[in-house]
Amino acid sequence: ALRVALHHQHRVHDQVQRQALAIDLHRGGVDQERHVVVDDLDDRVAGRPSVLTGDRTGFYMEHRSTRARMAPLCRERDVLDLFSYSGAFSLYALTSGARSVVSVDSSAPAQALMKKTMDLNRIKPFVWRQVKNDASRFLADEKETYDLIVCDPPPLARMHEDLFKITTHSLERLKAGGILCITTTLSQKFTEPDLLKVLNRAALTLGRTARILEPLFQAPDYPCLSSHPQGRFLCGYLVHVE
Repeated sequence: ALRVALHHQHRVHDQVQRQALAIDLHRGGVDQERHVVVDDLDDRVAGRPSVLTGDRTGFYMEHRSTRARMAPLCRERDVLDLFSYSGAFSLYALTSGARSVVSVDSSAPAQALMKKTMDLNRIKPFVWRQVKNDASRFLADEKETYDLIVCDPPPLARMHEDLFKITTHSLERLKAGGILCITTTLSQKFTEPDLLKVLNRAALTLGRTARILEPLFQAPDYPCLSSHPQGRFLCGYLVHVE
């Protein structure tokens, strides 16, 4: 009974809030001109968050320092952004002087959001291309090579094997002297040493040399206690590949 009462209270509160925002509860519509706010994301790019989905901009705070570190490396380079979602890494690359960027994601809503974000930031279409495709399928079919590849996959069903396949295909599409920016979510079943093993195994499979330039971690917005190392939930590497 308490659960039902709380659920009802939440619905009532939600309806009041939506009515205050002039949202049509039956159509789910919203007065775009009055209630969708154009805001700055990450202090350098513009975005258009939706009042219906809250903070789902794709510009995740845990990647803030990674985006800032990767951005200057993109200048005058051809960049591939895998699992691009709303294009946060892509947009950072483009606004940092990348020669070209290809953004790959299988989600239609993410692609639509990315297109709006690019338009809002006045990105010219001849330097940016979005591809609606599964990242693994795209890499298997792709013939072009890139100077820098961003690989930020969601948690995968078979983390070790799936990430190994994606990493191997990514290295195949990376030019000699290129950089792989790879990040992943940590768990009890997949740790930071596991990511190193995946990288090393992929490089050995292709006969390439991978050098760790520097490790990547969740941004300072997410500190963790020394007594609770499990508070580290994100890791990655910038990798120079010959």
